[in-house]
Amino acid sequence: MTSGRRLIFIAMLLGLLAPAAASYAVADGSWDGAWRGSLQHLSGLALTIANDKVVSYTIGGAPVAVDYTKVTPTSLSFGDRDHFSMKLTRTSDTTASARVRGRNGYGSGTFKKE
Repeated sequence: MTSGRRLIFIAMLLGLLAPAAASYAVADGSWDGAWRGSLQHLSGLALTIANDKVVSYTIGGAPVAVDYTKVTPTSLSFGDRDHFSMKLTRTSDTTASARVRGRNGYGSGTFKKE
């Protein structure tokens, strides 16, 4: 194999590995921090996560009780088991899509890390 072909081969291999490395970078991001978001007609949602646990969730400044949190590198689920549950799915290091189930049915929205 000539040096030119060897260089092309190495460049092709690196090109295949780069997208895989980028996807792992998103999966390694921490959920910890302050997140703000909205769900369909509701805005002013705030979520604070520390040590892989939802420590504060407010709607329009009013606190909402959270009984459980489940965290994976790509998703975060929390709720109070009886009244609502929400699942955030990471779309980048600082954004997530949201899906909620509550007394009024299902909804969707977005959150952004501050």
